Amino acid sequence: MLEDKDRRVPSWKSLLGEGGILLAWIIAAGVAVRLLVAPYTSGSDIPQFAGFADTFLRHGLKFYLYCSSRSARAEGWAYPWPYVYGPLFILMLGALRLAAPGRVFHGVMGGEYVVYAPRDWVYALKMLYVAGDAASAVLIYLIARANGVGKRRALLGSALYMFNPMVFYVSSVYGMLDPVMLAFILGGLLLLHKREWETWGLVLLGLALAVKPTAVYAFIPLVFYYARRGFWSAAKTFAVPVVVAAALYAPFLASAPGSLSVYIEAVKSVSCPCYSVPVPYSFNGLSSIAFYAWNHAGVNTSYILRLWPLLMAPFLLLVLVSSTRARSPVTAAGLGYIVYTLAYWRVNYQYLVPSIGFAVLLFLAGRGCPRVKASSLAFQFLAGLWPLMYPMSFWAWVHMPAPNPTVIRVLDSFSLMVFDDLAYVYYSLLLTLSEAVLVVEASLCALREEL
Repeated sequence: MLEDKDRRVPSWKSLLGEGGILLAWIIAAGVAVRLLVAPYTSGSDIPQFAGFADTFLRHGLKFYLYCSSRSARAEGWAYPWPYVYGPLFILMLGALRLAAPGRVFHGVMGGEYVVYAPRDWVYALKMLYVAGDAASAVLIYLIARANGVGKRRALLGSALYMFNPMVFYVSSVYGMLDPVMLAFILGGLLLLHKREWETWGLVLLGLALAVKPTAVYAFIPLVFYYARRGFWSAAKTFAVPVVVAAALYAPFLASAPGSLSVYIEAVKSVSCPCYSVPVPYSFNGLSSIAFYAWNHAGVNTSYILRLWPLLMAPFLLLVLVSSTRARSPVTAAGLGYIVYTLAYWRVNYQYLVPSIGFAVLLFLAGRGCPRVKASSLAFQFLAGLWPLMYPMSFWAWVHMPAPNPTVIRVLDSFSLMVFDDLAYVYYSLLLTLSEAVLVVEASLCALREEL
């Protein structure tokens, strides 16, 4: 990739060049496939987000006073899950809810608790996620081209992201917001390639934090990357995103006494290590082993989950050190986020979407680092394997009042229908190992100033 000191980056228009037409076809094909499925499936977070949006429209800037699980019954949420995301995302939810006000049904039917998501809300929310996918694929292409990657390889990178089964699953089958966060991060990283646009790039990183705070793992290594220019450059890299995110949080937290403490309580409630249920939803190898041993053998393994910072520490330290020598801010940010999905005690499938995007960029950048290319492809393959193992059609009927049998048959035709918990333990171990290899190999290349 280009050296940080070389800022003679072509204009965005010239970066598209002839590849713009092929890129448009890739995006159009990816979006079309998503639209065939998106309105007919719904994960559990989609009806829950409707409850969050209704609470925001009801209480306005006092929203965070009602973001904990304690408000679930009074606010009529489908599940007692807290809102732990940023203020920018709740603003998006509120706007979408005005356009799609369909009622979420939740109650007991036939002796079972059921939740049905209205079609208009499913469609509206997933369009936001699909837009995040499309924007991320375009930004991957532009970032690659800005860093001297050829047109064909940059197009390959966009396709690898857009057609990864896990990326497709998260935005279009289940439905979760991580593609939106990734688009803000990648937009910020693209602007960082032009010195005159750096401040705006940092602003976009701040907006990413205001969508989902887990963006912090991509943001922290950038401070070390820009420390090579001196203290004030590092301070600016830290301060601008924090100030932007804080400016969006401030009106909410200041509007009602106690909002901050309720929000912190909500974050703590989902951050305290516990067994991930069920096993197939755990993407950390050690956590999967811990839960499997407890669930199937009755062995108390909870201490393993509490040790996750010890797993993260050496990898994060390696990334922070290598960030001071990396040739591109993309390398620093990407490795920082991948360390999060490598080590965190509870990694769900949606967290992997940004890691896949960053792995694609590392693959494109690693021309002189064949091991990085190989480990990146291995991780992308393993991350994309899970949706093909898991019965995706589950989300085509569980929350849909009128399931579409055609969509169910199509999704089932791509599924290996793996139901054995032990198979997912082996899978998560391989996935975690692939991330560890990628982080180590890419960090070593960065230390040699080859990545």
